[in-house]
Amino acid sequence: SQGRRDIGLATLDGLLYAGGGYTTSNSNLLEILDTDNVTWASDNTPVATVDPSAGLATGVTPGTANISATSTMYPTVTGSTLLTVQNAQTTTTVTSSNNPTTYGVPVSFTATVAPQQTGLPTPTGTVQFMIDGVNFGAAVTLVGGGASSGSISTLTVAGSPHSIEAVYTPASGSVYLGSNGTLMQTVNPAALSVTASNRTKTYGQAVTFAWTEFTTSGLLNSDTVTSIALTSAGAAATATVAGSPYSIVPSAAVGTGLGNYTIAYNNGSLMLSPAALSVTASNRTKTYGQAVTFAGT
Repeated sequence: SQGRRDIGLATLDGLLYAGGGYTTSNSNLLEILDTDNVTWASDNTPVATVDPSAGLATGVTPGTANISATSTMYPTVTGSTLLTVQNAQTTTTVTSSNNPTTYGVPVSFTATVAPQQTGLPTPTGTVQFMIDGVNFGAAVTLVGGGASSGSISTLTVAGSPHSIEAVYTPASGSVYLGSNGTLMQTVNPAALSVTASNRTKTYGQAVTFAWTEFTTSGLLNSDTVTSIALTSAGAAATATVAGSPYSIVPSAAVGTGLGNYTIAYNNGSLMLSPAALSVTASNRTKTYGQAVTFAGT
């Protein structure tokens, strides 16, 4: 074994991440003298340090460093490996306070940024939230690796599910690389009730609807119903009192933002009153002693 003149080293992947971690150790030696011990060293400690006895290398800043092992019994027997230290990779995940949500219900988002490698410090920097590719508010500073957005209640059913993205930008001088995470936010329709207003009329009159005789319940975010279709079998002048009350049937609401609702239509009532009728008997004459028989006409 004394005839050997070098030590072969292997690393996990020749790559180390700034801020911590390891890549070389005694278990990674390809070749080492029997019962021999080695001393480890780094030629660029601002980039990477190494424990002299354990061979545990730690990345400090991006760059390269040669990590060497020297036999304690045979100082001329050495080996080295080149390590590249780069900024550590991160993973950004996004969660929703309510997914799926209902139109008009406030929802907010939380981003969590974590290093992909173990043993590294908590990332710092900012997160920019985006909805469907558009910035949502200002960038939020990470606290303990997390950041939360403001709330929004105007996400529409149209375009659902919406893309919610969190873009992580590391702080100046950080050992981390940026990353982004995406969540698909589903928005379900809200409930909207449209009720036809009750009407009255007198038999013989015709009713013409202006299509504005209704009430609503459930409109949100300044949405409107400007008109609806209204029909009733009692609207005709010939509709009889016997069929009263007649249903007033609403449908086909028109307005703004109505695609965000499931609309329930509720009938109104058209009540008919009898028309006034005066019946006067016709005058008759007769001669004394005559009988009068009425024909009823």
